[in-house]
Amino acid sequence: MRAFGRTAQPDLGTARRRDWERVRERWAALWPWLPLVLAGLYAIVVLANLPAVISSINTDSDVAIAFVIGKALGSAPPGSHVVLGDHPWYEELWLLRATAGLPGYRQLWDIAPAAWDVLGIGILSWSAWRALGRQAAVLCASALLCLSVGGRFMLWSIDYHSLSALHTVLIGATLVWLAGHLRRLAGWQLLEVALLMGAISAAPASGDELFLYWAILPMLLAAALLLWRTRAKEHWLLLAASGAIAAIALLGGALLHHDMVQSGITAAPFGVSIVAPGSLLNNVVVLVRSFSYLAGGNFFGTALNLPDATMLIGALLFFAVLLSLPFELRRLAARAPPAPVSLDPAAARRFAYIAYWSSSLVITCAVFLLSSAPADQYSARYILAGYLAVAALMPLLALRNRSWQVSVTAGVCLFALIASYQVLRQPFQRRLESSPEPWQASALAHFARAQHVVYGYTSYWSAADLTWMSGFQIKVFPVSECISGSLVLCPYYIGISSWYTPRPQTRSMLILNGELSLPDPALGAPIATTKIGTLTALVFPYDIASRFHPL
Repeated sequence: MRAFGRTAQPDLGTARRRDWERVRERWAALWPWLPLVLAGLYAIVVLANLPAVISSINTDSDVAIAFVIGKALGSAPPGSHVVLGDHPWYEELWLLRATAGLPGYRQLWDIAPAAWDVLGIGILSWSAWRALGRQAAVLCASALLCLSVGGRFMLWSIDYHSLSALHTVLIGATLVWLAGHLRRLAGWQLLEVALLMGAISAAPASGDELFLYWAILPMLLAAALLLWRTRAKEHWLLLAASGAIAAIALLGGALLHHDMVQSGITAAPFGVSIVAPGSLLNNVVVLVRSFSYLAGGNFFGTALNLPDATMLIGALLFFAVLLSLPFELRRLAARAPPAPVSLDPAAARRFAYIAYWSSSLVITCAVFLLSSAPADQYSARYILAGYLAVAALMPLLALRNRSWQVSVTAGVCLFALIASYQVLRQPFQRRLESSPEPWQASALAHFARAQHVVYGYTSYWSAADLTWMSGFQIKVFPVSECISGSLVLCPYYIGISSWYTPRPQTRSMLILNGELSLPDPALGAPIATTKIGTLTALVFPYDIASRFHPL
């Protein structure tokens, strides 16, 4: 019997296939954003551990000495001479001096390098988006945000060239913007941009020689390559603007440098020469160690366990990208039509972006390999621009085809998970065994108040830490032993000369910490002594700077 009015039953197989297709469509729309989600997780983990992360960086002696000089310089008597270290970090010093009188200057100084690192990531991601698209910006931002403990130390230290890295990103973004807007800019507008960027770039050029290789030369080379590619009139203007930026930056930097030297603020001599032939292989090894330190951590010589294995995996992911980039750049060059060729603004932005960061990577690595400067993994501060360049160029691999996109996205996700795990496992930079702890600085300040002592002396690797961690309640200045095996003291070469001017009728402390031997009998007998963990504080009834040998 035939049934009328009965509703046809849906095909369950067809319905399930439709549901599955909807899930696939949603996943296809969402999975490219997964690296950014995991980078957000990393950011949350870092923020939850931020006090420990920042403290471990800023109590390193090479970092703390910048804060101590930046604050103490305001009360230094006229005629004092200042030695900043191996390179003159003038721009950072200007920022410290400009903010030293603010009520919350310590908190501001704590977070400033991390803040300008995040700003640099934002600017670089914007330029990646304008040049290569939205997915490129996601990958670039996610990879750069998820720093290892070594990457955080280098990029979040105030005097380790991280501010020059921000300027390098700013130059690259300016080049990308100009390449896309040249046809709409009047000559006077182009001149304004050149003057502004030249003036801004004079600050890093005044003290950081690396800025020439990281940004100035790559900018000129990228503009020249774009002109060779198109022979277009507007790209002659871009090359002229780049030349103006470079000239203003270098001339302005030289004038600022001269003014600082005339003011008595200099850096210690740091002779860098062309590498000897027998040391070239060593520089290759140091380059690998330095990039590994930035990307994963210092895993060389460590135990075979999960935490150290994550450092190795992070480094391997980085080198997988680094070693793939030359082949991808060669492939892109081989597929490009011969010059000259007409490029629309979008293509010009893309070309300028790729040319700038490729040039920065090649020049940075070449200068590193061919100089005598590399020593250990801490030489990673010399190749920060190279690390940024690898992240900036990485999206090129993802744009190759679907398989590469999935592989690169998965690699960035794994990199983000490893970085988050490392923060949870060890949020802080490992300290030297001789480095003092905050509780020791507090106890030493309490002892100094009881003994009516304000000034003290100890080795470089403890002096700035104790001063900074005590909130300047005690002022401990670095000294070194003039004669090995005895405590004949000399002023340390980094610091302010007035630290070592003898103060009449003033008590002082000598702090032994394992790096300094027993005191010279010529200093006399201390009137008080105490032991605070690994520190031994000796109080003398006079300023022992009067017994120092001059530098």
